[in-house]
Amino acid sequence: MNSFEDLIAEAQKAAEKIDNIISDEMEIKATECVASIQAITPVKTGILRRSMTHGKIIKMPNSWTIKIGSSIEYAQAVEDGHKQEVGRYVPAIGKKLVKEFVPGKHMIRDNVDIYQDILTSSINERIEREV
Repeated sequence: MNSFEDLIAEAQKAAEKIDNIISDEMEIKATECVASIQAITPVKTGILRRSMTHGKIIKMPNSWTIKIGSSIEYAQAVEDGHKQEVGRYVPAIGKKLVKEFVPGKHMIRDNVDIYQDILTSSINERIEREV
């Protein structure tokens, strides 16, 4: 018969194993998500595409988080869309602006939504298989 201390030690080992599984899966899926975002990011110079990355995994008492995106100044304008001044000449493109609003590409948001579901199921599968 197991003592109470043995049960506590066993539970701690299982909790540590679950933490390791969550961390591993988050790293894997975040890397895959960044690759997926890069694949659909619009390209003019490639700087925005190359800037897509993910941060470190942060474990809080009731949740785990990881940031995915870009620190480039114009990334949010490409993601969410932006207003522009109709008729203004832009030398960089050699044209006058025609549209009042340029719609966003939502490449980050859409992929993060997809990968959150994938992450949840992959974590659950590994925990069932390994713990």
